[in-house]
Amino acid sequence: MRKRLTIFILFISLILWAFSSTFTTFLAPMEEAMNPVIRIAGSTETEINCNVQNSNDRFTFEVDYTDTRSTETYDMYAIPYAPVLDFNNVSNLGTAVNFSGIDKFSSTINFFPFSFFDETTSSLAIGENGLISLDPQQGNQINLRYPSANIPNSTLTRNAIFAAHYDLRIDDIPSANVYYKVIGSFPARKMVITYINAKVFYCTDDRTTSVQVVLEELTNKVQIFVKEKVQACGAIRNSVLGIQDRYGNLGYSPNGRNYDDGDWDAFNEAYEFKPSGERVPQISWIEGSYTQNSPSNNIIGTGEQITVDVDLTDLEYTVEVRYPNYKNALGDIVDLILKDEIHVSPFYPIALNDQVIICAATVNLSDYNQYVSLNPAGNFNIT
Repeated sequence: MRKRLTIFILFISLILWAFSSTFTTFLAPMEEAMNPVIRIAGSTETEINCNVQNSNDRFTFEVDYTDTRSTETYDMYAIPYAPVLDFNNVSNLGTAVNFSGIDKFSSTINFFPFSFFDETTSSLAIGENGLISLDPQQGNQINLRYPSANIPNSTLTRNAIFAAHYDLRIDDIPSANVYYKVIGSFPARKMVITYINAKVFYCTDDRTTSVQVVLEELTNKVQIFVKEKVQACGAIRNSVLGIQDRYGNLGYSPNGRNYDDGDWDAFNEAYEFKPSGERVPQISWIEGSYTQNSPSNNIIGTGEQITVDVDLTDLEYTVEVRYPNYKNALGDIVDLILKDEIHVSPFYPIALNDQVIICAATVNLSDYNQYVSLNPAGNFNIT
């Protein structure tokens, strides 16, 4: 979720509730991770200059940043059906998964650090039967053919994302496959896992299931896009969609998409599981020069609002957004620090005792417009 920070700068002379079972979903906007960006309210300028001057030299800075939450609990929403990668463009879906046999997990796949139910991992295993395990030890292990209970339950695969978990067949079906691909750039990468034309086991017709799972860096959100999930065949036809923790104690599943809902089908629908724990980012404002983690930084405030009088010698302001206890790709626990800065033009709002000596006999004053423009209006003398 993006938050907007507002800081008023006065220029003197310059300038869940955690549910453990099925519950109702609500439509939510799809927001993405981002680097922080400072804006000047009502302007497209990237610095304070004469184009954004106002009558009292008071300006509003707005900063968009990624407001992440810890992952002990989640909110669940229905979201617009808008897959990140096109199901029909198979050549762009990434690397095909090779299963070592029927009803197996893939080998362990490494990606960016991702927090899931308060545990951080950078590896996963993809199951043939419509689920992803965030436990790297599941690599090449048996993938249960179908669920046996509602989410959450310890009899289900733990620490898992159930895209559409029931008895599917991919390993020996030429038209079926699973692909994975990391897209985007830090800190807003996405791990995209796409099931294409997975055959429904025991069915003698051509029915297939196609779903896509998206894991988002920094926000730690999980999205599931269901292109088509058809009904099952055989004696056991129940299926599940949702997520659950390592112990099978806490999990989330949309209405109508759990084991007790029986033999359900779904088409062109999507869900988002967004962490809803404590707010993670810590925000600091620095006046003047900035060096990451330097004790010499002139921190002038913290939090979401600050008012300052700008010193003529400090023409730069930095907002630092710090995400504590971030586990990087090496497994080290560090503070992830993202920042943005805004500058004050040295020509705003008036020239400071500027003097230009002209030796030529004839002078075209229009050549010196950049030096003599008045803002605010006042007296200008040529001697």
